[in-house]
Amino acid sequence: MEKKPSLKKEVIQGIFGALVLISIFVFIGNRIAGAGHHEEKGGGEHAEVHDSKGPSPSDMRTFTVNAEKAKKGKADFVACAGCHGAEGEGKSGIAPRLNSTTFLAAASDAFLFNTIKNGRSGTTMIPWGGSFKDDQIENIVVYLRSSFKTEAATLDESPLKGNEEEGKKLYSDICSACHGSSGAGYQETANGTGIGRMGFLEKTTNGFVRYLAKHGKTGTAMKPMIGAKTAVSNLTETEIDSVIKYLRSQAW
Repeated sequence: MEKKPSLKKEVIQGIFGALVLISIFVFIGNRIAGAGHHEEKGGGEHAEVHDSKGPSPSDMRTFTVNAEKAKKGKADFVACAGCHGAEGEGKSGIAPRLNSTTFLAAASDAFLFNTIKNGRSGTTMIPWGGSFKDDQIENIVVYLRSSFKTEAATLDESPLKGNEEEGKKLYSDICSACHGSSGAGYQETANGTGIGRMGFLEKTTNGFVRYLAKHGKTGTAMKPMIGAKTAVSNLTETEIDSVIKYLRSQAW
């Protein structure tokens, strides 16, 4: 007479089979989720980068710019205009200016793509990945590139210098007037973005922040912090690094 497997053995086999199936589903799910993600280089996700030269221009600009894609992107940009303005000029207290040459120089295609697709936590920038397909988001980026032409910036991604305590004082004395005492931006002031938010800092490299601090954001109240005419905001590169260190230590 054939011996039946014990109940304990059947339970163990059942659990093992379920774990195998779960592992397969998780693997497939991760592959699908990652399919629409663009790797960010330059103005992308914060990481400890030791190459002082930063990403090359070809890494910063990965989308092909042509008239057809720009035309389609312009049509879809109507959805963005409600907050960012019809020409990307931004709306104070609501959404930042996009048609800034220094901003677009420092922001990689992948950074712009992933910001549109995934949104910016803690702000009015919602994820648009559920409304637009990947090619539509790419077309919006192409529209911005074709409308506001600028060369890709060379970002300094070397390790930060300076110290947090100095950065705290500099931020309080200079930056907080526009960006808020906690870096909340529009929730505290009417004319500065939320540079203290985790949603911003976890998506930007030190090189990206350095570049905008050094060169300012054209078309906005954010003026260059190096070589500024007003002595109070004429910072050194090390002092800018100190501010970035402070912001990263206090990100919320």
